[in-house]
Amino acid sequence: MWNHYCIERRETIDLTYHLRLAGVNAVFFHAGMDASEKQQSIQSWKHGATHVMCATVAFGMGIDKKDVNFVVHHSIPKDLESYAQESGRPGRNGSEAHCLIFFRFEDRTKHLRNIAALPDSERKHVCLNGLNDIVKYCITPTCRRKQIVQYFDNNDPSGDLCNHSCNICVKNASVQPVDRSDDAIQVLKCLESMQQIEPNVTIKVLISTFRGQCYCKQRFCNCYGVWDGQG
Repeated sequence: MWNHYCIERRETIDLTYHLRLAGVNAVFFHAGMDASEKQQSIQSWKHGATHVMCATVAFGMGIDKKDVNFVVHHSIPKDLESYAQESGRPGRNGSEAHCLIFFRFEDRTKHLRNIAALPDSERKHVCLNGLNDIVKYCITPTCRRKQIVQYFDNNDPSGDLCNHSCNICVKNASVQPVDRSDDAIQVLKCLESMQQIEPNVTIKVLISTFRGQCYCKQRFCNCYGVWDGQG
């Protein structure tokens, strides 16, 4: 049994659709569904008619299914506390459990939009710190379990290692720094040129123009395709 966590409601539907196209029996769950739809998805998943649940964090409260073996975060959770809780759902029957996070900075931007909408400034600060903690967890080449243990217990300088069960320890991973200063300068130059034509340039349009995607060619012909052919 699998449980996939997503940030947005639309994401649960899209992921379910693509899994079904691939022949995987999946259902979705989010807070916007009516009660009967929610119950139908839950019962199908709980009784084994469906093997994959694609859900937002609205799913999970009061759900105790012991034969879950995989929890996949299709996007990063909002903080480490949420991740620790959600990743603790598999393996309750004593079988081997696996947790996986798909991380990209675009998902951090989605969380930032939600944080910006909060009315309370103190709450914004707390949520931003929590988001930065989970991003740090994803990009730091240190044992995953050790990071979580140290996060919840600052008095433990060593933490408990995972016994070579996380991706860092299994692969003995290391981060090799790469100087991308020249690339960053090219992006800034591209942006400056584009803003002379159109002041309000979105990140999506900047990326598309920089990469040389065809629909931007006429709008920004002078800065079109700076990165085209470079990978």
